[in-house]
Amino acid sequence: MNRFGTTRGLPFTGDNVRLIMDGRKTATRRATVKVDQYKRLKPGDLIYVKETYNILDVYEVDNGVFEYGYPFSSVPKSKPEYRHEVIYRADQDDEESGWRPPMFMPKWASRLWLQCTATWWTERIWDITEEGAVAEGMTGSETSTPREDYELLWDQINAKRGPEYRWDANPPVRVIEFRRIDL
Repeated sequence: MNRFGTTRGLPFTGDNVRLIMDGRKTATRRATVKVDQYKRLKPGDLIYVKETYNILDVYEVDNGVFEYGYPFSSVPKSKPEYRHEVIYRADQDDEESGWRPPMFMPKWASRLWLQCTATWWTERIWDITEEGAVAEGMTGSETSTPREDYELLWDQINAKRGPEYRWDANPPVRVIEFRRIDL
């Protein structure tokens, strides 16, 4: 336990990481189809953002000039004492392989920290309002509302998990509101 409460990691996609970094995303909805693993999250708890990443060796090639080396073969449980660099896929334009999935990101490698400000009862995804979609980082366009954009994003992220997670299935979700903090 820390001064904020419990610390938990939550995985986010690259698009959502960028929305958090831009200050446009202040809420997340998590499907609770099989198990509500988010019900223990309470206001005041710390959330470290787990995102697609890799860890590279850094070595000196000339006096004071450093270059990236090879990716670590395994992820250390604690921050390495030697030179290294954590890189994040959300910052990269290319689609190269070799990234590590968010679920395996250690806390020390996270660059984004959030404080939970509210957790809501489970609702159905169709219950999201325009205001809720804006809190999810959606802005809409000339041809769509924030809620319609969120519907598309929801399926991009969740449809591959199975038919019960698709927007059309109207799955139950836990709403988590947060604010970004610097530690």
